[in-house]
Amino acid sequence: MNSISDIFRLAREEKGLTIGEIIKATKIPRTFILALENNRFNELPGGLYPVLYVRKYAKFLGLSEEKMAAFFRRDYPNPVKKKVFSFSQNFFPFSPKLRKFIVPFLILFVFFTYLLFQYLSFVLPPKIKYEIKKTENNEVEIFGATSPAAVLKINGAIVNLDTKGKFSNKIDATDLKEITITVESPSGKTRTIKETVETF
Repeated sequence: MNSISDIFRLAREEKGLTIGEIIKATKIPRTFILALENNRFNELPGGLYPVLYVRKYAKFLGLSEEKMAAFFRRDYPNPVKKKVFSFSQNFFPFSPKLRKFIVPFLILFVFFTYLLFQYLSFVLPPKIKYEIKKTENNEVEIFGATSPAAVLKINGAIVNLDTKGKFSNKIDATDLKEITITVESPSGKTRTIKETVETF
């Protein structure tokens, strides 16, 4: 069984017509006729226009419009084209002109927010969270977290921090009356906290 492409092409050639003459007489787009006669259905548009063009082409060549439309539906089921996901269209549902301003603005906003956070981390005293508890060995354990870039001292002694700013330190509780915790930022800003033995 000949395909619809073969039927149209053979019918046109039998009448001695060129594609240019077909276009001039029917006003059917060249791309459509070339795609139709060469079995390149993936180049055809969706919707109703392809069937209308097929009927018009068939009528011009003296072929049955109904049969050719049926053959066309058989060979070209007109699949629904998959919707291509577009980040800008789905996450920024604005007009193209407006997106030109909004997207750069959001990028700059995130960038300057990051810079502000880094600046405040540099110039303000570091924050610290900690807990103090006594152990059974007459020791006091101090553990918590602060900025990884800070310098932490407990009663004057530097305490090592891990990569996340966490720390744990034990000190002898003999004759211990007060614990002084000092955290210092890279810019030299310090935060000092004092805890008396009676508070824990």
